[in-house]
Amino acid sequence: MIGRGPALALAAVLASRTAVAQPLPGADGLVTAVREGSAAFRDLRAAALAGYRRVGPDFPGMGEHWVHVARLMETGAAPETPPILSYATIGGTPTLVGVAFAVLVEPGAPPPPSPAGCGAWHFHAGSVEDESFLPAQDAALGDGVRLAVLHVWVWLDNPDGLCASDNWALPYVRAGVTPAGEPDPNAARALALVTGARPYYRARWLRLRPDRGGAEVEGLLDRGTAAVRDVLAAGGSPDARDRRLAEVWRGICTEAGDRCVSRHH
Repeated sequence: MIGRGPALALAAVLASRTAVAQPLPGADGLVTAVREGSAAFRDLRAAALAGYRRVGPDFPGMGEHWVHVARLMETGAAPETPPILSYATIGGTPTLVGVAFAVLVEPGAPPPPSPAGCGAWHFHAGSVEDESFLPAQDAALGDGVRLAVLHVWVWLDNPDGLCASDNWALPYVRAGVTPAGEPDPNAARALALVTGARPYYRARWLRLRPDRGGAEVEGLLDRGTAAVRDVLAAGGSPDARDRRLAEVWRGICTEAGDRCVSRHH
């Protein structure tokens, strides 16, 4: 995992470059090209050998980001060579679930054109570690240069769209349960407590309330985790289960001072 110092250094280097955003193909061609370009990295060991390194936490709706620095610093975005791979541990195995592209956008310039049939790019700023826990994603990098990011979920279907930022089916898959209809983001956030995102929530909640001690946050996480496990153990219909999980999340995130109803990260 790249630490805070190297991540900030990478942000500074990116901010000093001028990237020309090349249009990506439409959704159908994009899926084909991205799958061909990333298939060799379905085994995380192959990605590590090729130079990808983990950056930032395990996100509830994204998993882990593995970044290839040289590819990230190339101008534009090529579907065959994604600079970011998204992995999530599913059934005890690190599993490739998608990729992401990143290009710089100059101050005042619009984001790159979105592929036909795909969602819009979103913006990141600063280091992954710094921004991972902020309430909003869109911000300025350095003197106003922004890093536009596009997720492409080619290895795990995303009910919100191929290029949506978060994939709320992911916590369900990791927990081995089927959602009631489309995944409920609040139920998914609750499931993420028991499927790898606990360190993310701990760090996020400590940053949201710096006056709060680690023991207090750990207690909150323990109660939330226990409540989620109780809901899963109780069984019942997917509808009833998801309603209970969403209730657990709303209670926990309210106490944590976090957002509880947004569909976005």
